[in-house]
Amino acid sequence: MASEIELYYSDVVAVEASVKDPECYQIYRIDVPQGQIVPLDEIVFPTREEAAEQIREYGFLQLSYPMLQDELRRMRYLLWKINAS
Repeated sequence: MASEIELYYSDVVAVEASVKDPECYQIYRIDVPQGQIVPLDEIVFPTREEAAEQIREYGFLQLSYPMLQDELRRMRYLLWKINAS
């Protein structure tokens, strides 16, 4: 079941200001083993639209950053339920 959760969240991403350069944007994903939101890679984009275009090319599901945070909380809860049973 945990591997199914990891597979689901591997394609869920959001675009947000880069931690390296707040004037640019990065694509963020949920790192299931670490239980946190991390950059997908080191690539930064000058605009949110360019990052979104890259997401479409990858075929990822794009959420807003707050929605990605909600998904992270949901994932943690699911993993907690799995481990508790």
